[in-house]
Amino acid sequence: TVFMEISKNGAILTNDVIQVGRNLVYGASLIVTNIGPGALAVGDRFQLFSAPSYSGSFSSISLPPLGGGLSWENNLNVDGSLTVATVTPSVTTLAATGDCGALPNALA
Repeated sequence: TVFMEISKNGAILTNDVIQVGRNLVYGASLIVTNIGPGALAVGDRFQLFSAPSYSGSFSSISLPPLGGGLSWENNLNVDGSLTVATVTPSVTTLAATGDCGALPNALA
């Protein structure tokens, strides 16, 4: 298990970093803890791993909770980082109510 700490104090972001001189192969579990004190915001980026290339995957990843409307963007296999992003809403179900007779045949 790999334990990493991140923090934000005002505009200053800090985090643990593991540097590897060759391909980094992920495995086991990753647990990231926010030791604060500041609230994380969109665009906050934490470079947890530094290597020429990345492969593999963690069997589980535990990330700190974020405020409403925020999510984690996992770039570990791209550049070894995690970034705070906005939640992208998605439509999973559409329901038609009322008179659907005015809809074109393709939508009715």
